[in-house]
Amino acid sequence: MISTQLVATQQALADIFDRHDRVFLGFSGGKDSLTLAHLCEPWRDRLTLLWSNTGHMAPHMVDFVRGHRDRYDLIEVAPEHPMLDQWREHGAPADILPLEHVEGIDWRAPRLQPWTDCCGAHRVGPVLTYVSGLNGSCALLLGQRQIDEGGTPAGLSSAAPAHVEVALPLWDWSTSDVLAYAAKQGLRLAPHHADCPTSLECTICPANLSREKLDLLDRLYPEDAAFVRQAARHSLSLAAAKANEILAVLDGTGFAARELRR
Repeated sequence: MISTQLVATQQALADIFDRHDRVFLGFSGGKDSLTLAHLCEPWRDRLTLLWSNTGHMAPHMVDFVRGHRDRYDLIEVAPEHPMLDQWREHGAPADILPLEHVEGIDWRAPRLQPWTDCCGAHRVGPVLTYVSGLNGSCALLLGQRQIDEGGTPAGLSSAAPAHVEVALPLWDWSTSDVLAYAAKQGLRLAPHHADCPTSLECTICPANLSREKLDLLDRLYPEDAAFVRQAARHSLSLAAAKANEILAVLDGTGFAARELRR
């Protein structure tokens, strides 16, 4: 990591703690939130970790996150509705989804939702709801980085009320920057990090998958792995059906099929 980048991040954090007596950190136990918590060590007495327990975090990670109570003030929050109930109403999260299966666009069932919406409801949303309900100014730190998907500084800031300053101190950091800092500082990463560098907040999520995550679920949580495969194949079958319909139109064979569906 370029030393000037680290110094700039440390200065940005110092400025935030100068402006606010209360600072919260959205904490998942992943490498980014662990790194951010360590960077806040000089102000640990004014830092509170906010963890959104999705209800489907890997059990070993639940223990890992709660273990940080030994060093930090940690508050556990929860989504407004259980995850599977939210899926039944708004659809399962997906990477690829035909618009007619998206709520508010068409009537067609089954529903699907962008995985970023699901993350907002179960991971970021509960944290924002908590700080939004506080009286007086405070700051909320998030480990979101530019290389990630699912949010921007402007978008996340706009979701919070005026009394909450939302900051993304690691926004310009690369993954190698984070890992280099963690290694240099001797940070204890999640137990499964070497096999799968995610925080496993939602073991049943069928979106944003990786081979490493599926292999880990197969080994540690086979029932969740089976659920993920079934749900992912279901959403992909809907996307494939739409793609085949469009290909049929391009090939000159799809008009009759579309007319029959009406």
